[in-house]
Amino acid sequence: MNANNKVEQFFNDELLINITHDMYQEFMDAQHHNTKSTNEKLNKKIRAFVKHAFEHNKIQSNFTNDVSIQGKKPNKKNLFISAKEYELLLNYLHNDNLPILKKMMILLAATTGIRYGELCAVRWKDIDFERQSIHIHQQWDYKKGSGFIDLKDPNLNQKDDTDIKERTIPLSSQTMALLKTFQKSDSYIENEHGRLFYKTNCKAQVMSNNTFNKSLNKVLTSLNIESITAHGLRHSFATYQVHKNIDRAYLQYLMGHTDYRTTDKYYVHLHEEMFEKNALEMKEALDKLVN
Repeated sequence: MNANNKVEQFFNDELLINITHDMYQEFMDAQHHNTKSTNEKLNKKIRAFVKHAFEHNKIQSNFTNDVSIQGKKPNKKNLFISAKEYELLLNYLHNDNLPILKKMMILLAATTGIRYGELCAVRWKDIDFERQSIHIHQQWDYKKGSGFIDLKDPNLNQKDDTDIKERTIPLSSQTMALLKTFQKSDSYIENEHGRLFYKTNCKAQVMSNNTFNKSLNKVLTSLNIESITAHGLRHSFATYQVHKNIDRAYLQYLMGHTDYRTTDKYYVHLHEEMFEKNALEMKEALDKLVN
């Protein structure tokens, strides 16, 4: 429901000139079922209209001044899945009879930690079948459909990915085998750029991020794993590598970060299980010193 409908439903035929601060406060309080950010946006729209009316002497006071904005906290999205869930997902992808296009996209994203724009830009010539690796050096504009763009394009990068660079990422034997199967399947559509994931009759020429997320979460739901986004797969890849004690400098390279602090800030600190285990071991070690 838009702002106009909300106002009309609450105030009915009440004239603007008769609305008081208390009445408007009641209106905003009635929106408590929305998130606070949603109500702040609603209030902003109404304030602009009321301010205009007040400045042009249509009403005697701006009743939106000093109104209190309430609302529930937004649901916190799961940023990543645990190490056990990550392994469960990979096993499922390798063994379940999913449509090969969706399986290929999810598996490649999950085992490389690349961004969705980078996934959409992968071409066959970027994959080294002999060395079992993939070279990431560009993105695909999956929002506007303008084609290949630089890795540093700010329109597609997530908020925490302001510093990115090209890199070569190793691929598992299972992923390589699926790539070969996918290349020969009817699901692969040949295209002028030789991109792996191409979609016809679509401006962006690729599966949308939302569609990918729906496919991913359909799989996760079947495994009783909480929903994450495509970028959540990137977080999951990184936290799993931390769980396996990968060298921090190499993880920084794999993630395409030019600054190690980006790697630390957004990935290493997320792995609470590791820190809890380390804290317990530290406590036990100290306790033994006292005995």
